[in-house]
Parts: sequence; C-alpha cells; structure tokens
Amino acid sequence: MQKDIKPLFVWAIENGDSKIIDRIIMKLIPEFLKRDIKITQDSLSLNDAIYVDSDFFEVVKSTTEKLVNKTFDI
Repeated sequence: MQKDIKPLFVWAIENGDSKIIDRIIMKLIPEFLKRDIKITQDSLSLNDAIYVDSDFFEVVKSTTEKLVNKTFDI
C-alpha cells in the first residue's frame, strides 16, 4: 500500500525549526537513495503528493517525529 509523505513534511514545517526539512532529508538520504527517491525542498513544493510504500512511510514518520519532538497525529 502506498502512502503520501508530503503531509509529514508540511506538518514538520508547521511544527519544527526553520531548517527542519533539510534535517529530515539529510537524516534519510541513505533510505531515499536506496529506494531511488529524489527529494529536495523544491520537489516538495512542486509535487502535490509523494507516494512511498507503507514501511518507508513509517520510517519517514518516525524520523520526522524525533526531529520535531512531537507526535504526528493527523
């Protein structure tokens, strides 16, 4: 099952510091590369959705929550 990770990034922007997106991307670069997902700040703003498998969604969610220090409950 595919899930959209863009809402996680939108939530992080609303709840994190000014560099939160850079921090998330840097933390997850090995995972993005392994899955051949190319993601940048620009691609986040240009794409309506970024679909990944459910397992990877959970990895992104967990990492984002740790970096923002809040729980994503949307």
